[in-house]
Amino acid sequence: MKINKLYGLCLITIFPALASAVENPVVLPSDIIGEWTCQIFYPRLGVESLDQFDFQADGTSLGIGIINFQKTFTYESHHTGHWELKGNMLSETSTNYVFGKIHSKETEQKLKNSPELNEFEQKIFQTFTQNANDGKPVNIEITELKGNKMRINHVWDNQERHAGLCVKKTKENS
Repeated sequence: MKINKLYGLCLITIFPALASAVENPVVLPSDIIGEWTCQIFYPRLGVESLDQFDFQADGTSLGIGIINFQKTFTYESHHTGHWELKGNMLSETSTNYVFGKIHSKETEQKLKNSPELNEFEQKIFQTFTQNANDGKPVNIEITELKGNKMRINHVWDNQERHAGLCVKKTKENS
């Protein structure tokens, strides 16, 4: 009986520690340095982003991204910035985001033919661009890091999290 209680006590003590180790991986700045391709889904909004980041050893970064809204409107972004790592939280700050519209020919035609759709698209574009250069960091929580793959959550100011996956460029996948 005493052995079972001791075993139970060990399980109660060890499992939370193991769970937090899985949830909060040890991430070093050297793990981040390099070129990454990241895909994040925002299901509630119908948005998917695909970004390429180059995180430099000096703390600078370069990013190029594509945002697809409800599989209809497509935007491209370019920026440079600075990154830092605190625990498993990667933060990137940029004040020079540039956005452009790269809609399909079909979408462009629909926009020309529908003032209502065009107005809606203008509001979507404004939403994506209005706070892009406010100097606030983009916070990425690293939930798992194995080899050249990193599971992430884009953490918004309201603590809402959006899951994604990043793959680091290596000689094998160049």
